[in-house]
Amino acid sequence: MARTIGGFEPPEVITRRVLQRWGICIGDYTLFDETFPRGARVTRSNILKASKADLDIRWFAEQIHLIEAWTRDELLEFMMAWQNCIDDHFVAAEFMRIWRKAARRRKRELAAYEEKARKRRKHGRARR
Repeated sequence: MARTIGGFEPPEVITRRVLQRWGICIGDYTLFDETFPRGARVTRSNILKASKADLDIRWFAEQIHLIEAWTRDELLEFMMAWQNCIDDHFVAAEFMRIWRKAARRRKRELAAYEEKARKRRKHGRARR
């Protein structure tokens, strides 16, 4: 996983190996493998598919938070949406909305960090 400001960038494709690193329950390996034999990209349709297959989307959201790809507020926002769940489509839509929001935040943070580093390098050269 690539390091970003404030955490790690979530993997492009969720695989059994990623879930093992995150500590998924042994019984869920089989269910994940049956649902996504070649792994899964994080998309609305795959979140919906996982939810319908009874994979624990809340656990997945917590793991995303633990690698600091989501802030505490983003995780709580998803958990509130999950509790007020109308159906699986709603949960998948909310997950993806927060996923995209977090990606935009991480992108802004990285750009700000790179700009600061650029200014420090420029300022350091000017002193010499």
